Amino acid sequence: MIRASFPTVWLFLLTGVTAAAVNFFSRLLYNHWLDYSSSIIVAYLSAW
Repeated sequence: MIRASFPTVWLFLLTGVTAAAVNFFSRLLYNHWLDYSSSIIVAYLSAW
């Protein structure tokens, strides 16, 4: 079993939370100009 150091775990979690927040809030922003499904796709690409 691989043991990750404590800062590595927190950095991993911070990166995941940041990507999820960018995805969520950009979808809300894009939803003003695009339809629902298109805003999801563009928001996914923004966080990628």
